[in-house]
This record gives sequence, structure tokens and C-alpha cells, in this order.
Amino acid sequence: MRDATVQSPERPTARNLILELAATLVFSAAVVFVAVRFDFPKLVMTAFQRYEALEMEAFIVGSLFLVTALTAFSIRRLVAFRKVNAILVKRNAELEKAMIEIKELRGLIPICSVCKKIRDDEDSWHQIEAYIESHSHAEFTHGICPECMRMLYPGFVVHKNAR
Repeated sequence: MRDATVQSPERPTARNLILELAATLVFSAAVVFVAVRFDFPKLVMTAFQRYEALEMEAFIVGSLFLVTALTAFSIRRLVAFRKVNAILVKRNAELEKAMIEIKELRGLIPICSVCKKIRDDEDSWHQIEAYIESHSHAEFTHGICPECMRMLYPGFVVHKNAR
């Protein structure tokens, strides 16, 4: 069994992914707003005319690189999130299946010291066999031990020494 104190690396959650995508959209909208509000293309052209060392192609290539890098980063995060989510869904299904299969007795079981009946949560008393069968996967078969056989049926007991 794995140690519960061992922590796995931080995994992206749906909330974090949505926040990341929302921040990207907000930032993109802000860039578009600023570009439209301040006539960004005109400002860029003016800057290029003033500083001929900057070339329009370099600016466009740089912008396309940034957009591509942000898109690739977002897609990579989305793929990683889906992989982790698939693993968690699988493990959750395995745990649920295991929990359904596990049926065990735990804690203190009140039992009568005379008749050996067991008291349940509703204060009803049940034969020990019925109680254990209803609270576990165990089934009972019955027989008589040698001591009880000698006590109950002394004439029918065959001793090992008598054979």
C-alpha cells in the first residue's frame, strides 16, 4: 500500500486551466483594445519610419512567434490536464470498485456472554452467524467439535485410541 504522506507533484486543475485561458483571453482583448484605441498600426509604422533599423518583418515574425508559443503552451497544458484527468478518473473507478467489494467488520461488537447473540445498531439481537454473514462476505457451515460430540453424544463417540 502506498504511503498516504507521499505527495505527488502539483497537477493542473480544471479551475487553474480555466483561469489561465481566461487570463490569456483578457490579455488578448486588452491588446486588441489598446491597438484599436491608440491606432497601434499607425504608431508601429511611425516607429519603423523613425528607426529604420527595426524591420517590419522582424516585428511580425516576433509577434507570430509569441502567439504561436502562447497557443502551444495552452495546448500543452490542456493535453496534460486531460491525461491527468483520465488517470484520476481511472483510479477513482478502481477505488469505488474496491470500496464496493470491501465489506469487513470493524470496531467493538456487543455480544451476549451467555447465548452469544450480537446486538446491532438498532438494539436488535441476532445469531452470531446471521450477523457476520450480513456484515461480511463470510458464510458458515456447521459441524460439531470433538469435545461437544463427547458431551452431547457420549455413546456415538469413536475415540482415536479405540480404532
